[in-house]
Amino acid sequence: MSGITLTHYIDDAIGTSFHGVYIDVNPSDLFLFFGDGGESDGYKVSKEWVFEYKEMVFALYDWKSTSLYDEDLPSPKEFWAQESVELHIGGSGGVYENEFKEALKAHLFNKVGFLVLDV
Repeated sequence: MSGITLTHYIDDAIGTSFHGVYIDVNPSDLFLFFGDGGESDGYKVSKEWVFEYKEMVFALYDWKSTSLYDEDLPSPKEFWAQESVELHIGGSGGVYENEFKEALKAHLFNKVGFLVLDV
């Protein structure tokens, strides 16, 4: 068991921030195992998932990646239809983000049956 729990409360992500940790994932895997994600600010972020891991909250989201932020970027629909996307991992104070990333990769590997690739 990965110890990762999906929370359906986007407000739980308040207070998390980005500390330099990214993950490349297939959006269809996220949708399959974690649902459609929650809508965020509709400007810098089009979707996000909020998780609990080691009694801490982590957010997985697309930061400034769609036309909601810059019209030259793909639409949210186009972005999330890609085979692989780079997402930000936000956490509380820069603690455990890399460990959460590895646990999430392992969780998806166990569910999907292949390794999540990172660049």
